Amino acid sequence: MSSTKFTPLSDQETASFCSQMALILKAGISSVEGITIMLEDASNSDEKKLLSHIYESMIETGSLHQSLASTAAFPSYLLQIVQIGEETGRQDEVMASLAEYYEKEDNLAQTIRHAVTYPCIMVLLMIFIIVVLITRVMPVFHQVFQQLGSALLDNGVFTGTYARMSVIGSRTGVLDEVMHTIARQCETDIDARLSRLIAKIEPTLLFAFAASSLAVIMLAADLYNSQTRDADNHYMTCTSLSYVSEKIHQNDQNGFISIRHLEGQACLSLESKSEDTFYITYIYEHEGMLKELFARNDAAVHLADGKAIMEIKEFTIDEISDGLYRFTSVDMDGNTNTLIASERSMP
Repeated sequence: MSSTKFTPLSDQETASFCSQMALILKAGISSVEGITIMLEDASNSDEKKLLSHIYESMIETGSLHQSLASTAAFPSYLLQIVQIGEETGRQDEVMASLAEYYEKEDNLAQTIRHAVTYPCIMVLLMIFIIVVLITRVMPVFHQVFQQLGSALLDNGVFTGTYARMSVIGSRTGVLDEVMHTIARQCETDIDARLSRLIAKIEPTLLFAFAASSLAVIMLAADLYNSQTRDADNHYMTCTSLSYVSEKIHQNDQNGFISIRHLEGQACLSLESKSEDTFYITYIYEHEGMLKELFARNDAAVHLADGKAIMEIKEFTIDEISDGLYRFTSVDMDGNTNTLIASERSMP
């Protein structure tokens, strides 16, 4: 089979692939069957093409490492580790470790991008302020100095009061004192004009700095809230699936795990026995909450009777084959996570 080149996967996409493979392998499913399951759940054409190529290559070679390498979409480090996992027979642990590694790589890249964003914004803001100063403020100073110069000179001689003072000083022999007085008055006049000009400009500059600072703070707060919300949603969806997985393992007896329907709603049914009495634990989604309902197997129960565990938008259950289940959890923002689990005690 000739190798086909695909676009290299990002760290996030690589981590997602490794995470799904780790769950599949830990559930006792072979790599080929796992790729088939992932292919069925693929959401876009590029992903389907990639998984189809991997599946066909595995059918031909029987090696996950060679199949991944033929796509040119996976990092060389991953390929080396996968090959080691195949040789040592610990592929599930290897995939779990790779998923954690590439999740950290993706988080590090995002942290660096966020750390660089704020300085870049401040640099652009300073450039904008400098441009405003050069194009708007400096011409005002130039105009003021021109006006002051025209007031002091008339063909090279002082005009008005300053002219009369210089003439009197020249006649009385105290021209140096008169010129010193004129210089002090001119300096005072210039200081007053500059003070008035600064008083006009200062509020505008303060407003510009305040608005810029507020914009930066709001942007940073929005980024932080967005990251926090995404992290919380991811935690909720992962926690809901971990909760279901733990419940399955606690009730993992042959024939005690099934899918039942309450009021038309598919529910995970976990049967247990205590002192010759059978009980059923139902796990399901109802009114935006993941709920758990514990009752005798012959009791009349309703969806509203369940205890709310955590907020969730959607929770679906599919039985892929006998004793093999697929659980899909969707958080309130529409992010989806999938868990594949099997009965360990299944013959």
